[in-house]
Amino acid sequence: MPITPTNIKLICSDIDGTLLQYGKKTLEAEILSQIKALSARGILFCPASGRQYPSQKGMTAGTIV
Repeated sequence: MPITPTNIKLICSDIDGTLLQYGKKTLEAEILSQIKALSARGILFCPASGRQYPSQKGMTAGTIV
């Protein structure tokens, strides 16, 4: 099955050093906006990190449900 925007259901991405620049504590507004846009299209976003959940929860500011 070819990958098309209509059959993508989940996107996982590393956080530290990928979406979150080194030294930063929260994600950039543009990245949060893109995560919200995924959600609006019915696509789940899963942050991948070696961090514990409480540490990840604060950096998404309620964007990820």
